[in-house]
Amino acid sequence: MKKLVSVIIPAYNHENYILECLESVINQTYVNMQLIIVNDGSQDDTERIINEYIENKNFDNIEFYSKENEGLCKTINFGLKKVKGDYVAILASDDLWKSDKIERQVSFLEENKNIALVYSDTYIIKGGVSIKEWTQEMKYKHDKLLILENSFEDMVKYNE
Repeated sequence: MKKLVSVIIPAYNHENYILECLESVINQTYVNMQLIIVNDGSQDDTERIINEYIENKNFDNIEFYSKENEGLCKTINFGLKKVKGDYVAILASDDLWKSDKIERQVSFLEENKNIALVYSDTYIIKGGVSIKEWTQEMKYKHDKLLILENSFEDMVKYNE
């Protein structure tokens, strides 16, 4: 049986992006997922849009919680308390995933039991156009994964 992946989406005032975000999770090629959406006191139509989406989708394993605004860290921690999966993935409510992201990452983790954390390339999209890409070049040496390019530092330093 495939491992269960718990996906946490902390949502706050992303009415313009939340539908595409949810679709990118629901349309994953990997299907054994628990979807946990936590609305962090949005002041726009984010909560209404999520509720309508859930009502109209045939995806059994969705949990939706709405709480007062406490910030991103407390919202993620709230979601982490609901996790039932073997793996956890967190997706910001204004971000998207490629359709095979979870499948590729679970496959990689299952084949490399000595690795506990993975992340993927990042594309910055504005107005429907990809304007920046961060990729990670990896190499193995003596069964250890070496990072040849410091993409994480770039993402932190240049995040807009």
